[in-house]
Parts: sequence; C-alpha cells; structure tokens
Amino acid sequence: MRIAPVRRKDAQVAPQWLFLLASFIGLQPITVDLYLASLPHLVGAFNTTPAAVQMTLSVYIGSFAFAQLLVGPLSDRYGRRPVCLTGLSLATLAGVAASLAPSLPILIFARLAQGIGVCCVVVCARAIVRDQYEPAAGAQVLSKALSWMTLAPFAGPIVGGVVLHLWGWRACFGVMTAASAVLLWASWHWQRESNDHLNPRATRARELVTTYASFLKSRDYLAYSFMLLGSYCALFSFISASAYVFIGLHKVTSIGYGLAFASVTLGFLTGTVLLRRLMPIGGMQLALGCAATLSLTGGSVMFVMAWHETASIAAILLPMYLVMCGHGIMQPACQMGAAAPFPQNAGAAAALVGGLLHAVAAVLGWLLSRQLDGTALPMAAAIFASTVGIAGAYLLMVRPMLITRPLPA
Repeated sequence: MRIAPVRRKDAQVAPQWLFLLASFIGLQPITVDLYLASLPHLVGAFNTTPAAVQMTLSVYIGSFAFAQLLVGPLSDRYGRRPVCLTGLSLATLAGVAASLAPSLPILIFARLAQGIGVCCVVVCARAIVRDQYEPAAGAQVLSKALSWMTLAPFAGPIVGGVVLHLWGWRACFGVMTAASAVLLWASWHWQRESNDHLNPRATRARELVTTYASFLKSRDYLAYSFMLLGSYCALFSFISASAYVFIGLHKVTSIGYGLAFASVTLGFLTGTVLLRRLMPIGGMQLALGCAATLSLTGGSVMFVMAWHETASIAAILLPMYLVMCGHGIMQPACQMGAAAPFPQNAGAAAALVGGLLHAVAAVLGWLLSRQLDGTALPMAAAIFASTVGIAGAYLLMVRPMLITRPLPA
C-alpha cells in the first residue's frame, strides 16, 4: 500500500506518511552527524591535516547544495517518487564506497556522490509538503516531521561515537549505508507520487533561468531565504568545528562528544514545538521574531564566554541550545514562506533556497576549519556573526513584509 496525505489547509497528516517524510529529511543529519566524531581520527588514519579532512564534510555539503539546482526541476518534470528512488540508490552505493575507501581522495569522492543522492531525497520531501498543503499548514506539517526527524541528529552523534569506539570510522559509513538501503525499500513500497502537475519544460535551460530569476526577484523569497541563511551558517559553524573544540580542547571522548552534540539537538526539537504553539497565537511574525531573539541571545552569550576564555563545556552547549531552538522555528517556517508564492514550481523553489544555504555553509565550514586555533573563539565568532545576520534579516526584511502582507493560510 502506498500512502500520501490528502490535500488540505489544516495540518493533519497520516502517521505513516509523517514517519516517511521525517525519515527522508532525517537522512541528511544521519549522513553528517554520524561521522563527526570521526573527523579528528581521520586526520591520523590518512596522515593528513584537519583542513584536508574537512573536505569530506565541505564537499558533501557543496554537492548537496549545487545538486539541488537540478534536482528540484527534475522532480517538477518527472515527479517526486522517481527522483527519491534514484537518490536513495545513489546514497546507498556511495555509502558502500565511503566505508571501503582506501584513501582520502576516494572518500571525498564518495561523499560527493552521497551528497547528491541525499539531496534528491531532502528536496523532494520539502516539495511534497508544498504539493499537499497550503503554506501555513505546510509549515506546521513540516514542523511535525522535523520534530520526529530530531531523533536522527540526536541519536546520530551518540551512535556514531559508540560505533567509532567499537569498530572504527569505516563502520560509521556502514551504518549510513544501512539507513539509505532501508529508506530505499520503504520508498519503493510506500511512497506515492504527489506532483499532480508535471512540467515537461521544467528542465529546459531557458525555463530554468526564467524560473530561478523569478525567485530572485521575489522580495518574499529573498527575505525568508536570507533569514534562514543566517541560521544555517550558525548551524554549520557548530557542525564544522565542534568536534575539534570538544575532543581537542576539552578532551572529551568520542562517545562524550556524541552525547554533547546530541544534547543541543533538543533545542531544535523545542523550536519545532514552539512553532506549532506560536503560529496560532501571532502567526509567522511572532514565530520568527522569537526565533531571531533566541538565536541572537545564544550567539552573543557564546561569543562573550569564548572571548573571556571560559573553560566550560556548558558555555558552549547552553548558548547553542538557544541557537538551535531558533533554528527549529526558522527552518520549517522560512522554507514554506519562501516557496509559498510558487506552488507550480515547489521543487525548484525548495531547491534554490536549499542550494544557496548549503553552498554558503560549505564555504564557511571550510574557511572556519582553517581558522581553528585550539580555542572555541573562531567557532563562537562565526556563530555570533551568523545570528547577527538572522536578526538583521528579520528586522529589515521579514518583519516589514509580514506587517503589510501576512503569510496566507
């Protein structure tokens, strides 16, 4: 039996479909968070530098980013289901290659392919929500899926730390492979096509240029995208540098790092729950205003603590909890807000904003890896700057727009 929600304006969703949607979105944090504790170990395994090892993360994020520009239109033309199945097949094969990689260049190439495969699944998941729901309801449905998806970034670092401790870094990629294979089976048996309006012109060069240009001319699209960009930069600053800070500076074990990283994902879970509580009270304006405040507060506290060389793990984890709480509100709200004006191009709309976010995040992560100096200050400074950007985008772009034109239900 294949399952899909009924098109509706409220946020009701079948439990089976919610599970599948959450799993699709959760594949990205699984393929990132599961091996973060391995980054310092890969330096020794391949006798190289942290900056070189960082390429396994930056290339993944970069391929994930740029593949979206084509994956979105492909799903608009051929449908969400075939693109999902193709992506899951590629992610599974790439996971096998990564787990067997005899050298760092081959591992980097496998991660590039894995990023493209996972990209297919995540882009389609966001577009499926837009296919089935109106914008405000879609934001709440996506928030529900993200709440369940939090199990992936929560369990991923812990499982990754345990697997690394018991069997080594190759086994971490083996677990990723198994997750992709299980989702491939589930997608084949359960997923139903949600795109009722296939666009045969979606992948034509002229059509692509015209479509993407229309997004970039939309004030709504840019406003939500810039706010979400700041949130992603803060998140990937933490992802890129936290292993070196916790394991290198604070001397925690790989399992301890997994527990520390997992703890901040509870902030993301809190944010997704807050969104569903705030939307009925004050709509998108109240929700995103709270998100900007939480993020800026967390970024500021972390930067001050790092500047004064506060030697405490709590000085990183507690502020990051606030930043992640803001991210949990912003991710579903801004993604649905950006795609709202383009219901016929939901795949491409989701793709462009995702591509821009991950491209900038990939560059930021690579630059940050070159600034690591054995302290928490470079990471804290990057997160603080990102949260300042969040607040600026909200005050200068999103809030004025929502005052004059609230997001339609």
